[in-house]
Amino acid sequence: MTTHLHHLEKELWEAADQLRANSMLTAAEYSMPVLGLIFLRHADNRFKVYLPEIEADIPPQVPVAQREELIRLGF
Repeated sequence: MTTHLHHLEKELWEAADQLRANSMLTAAEYSMPVLGLIFLRHADNRFKVYLPEIEADIPPQVPVAQREELIRLGF
């Protein structure tokens, strides 16, 4: 799963760079999609900071599928 997310992230940033460099759009026209990507990266980075704390609060005997659901919910 991580590999797929990394690949998707790489493709999105490459697309944003191509949009900026090779389109006839003004900065105002391409800024909203790029700002959306920046926001998503910020949110992902913030989540990664808290992930160890979230995981530590989940008892080790909880099954993997249930652990993933608890992590998704932010336990």
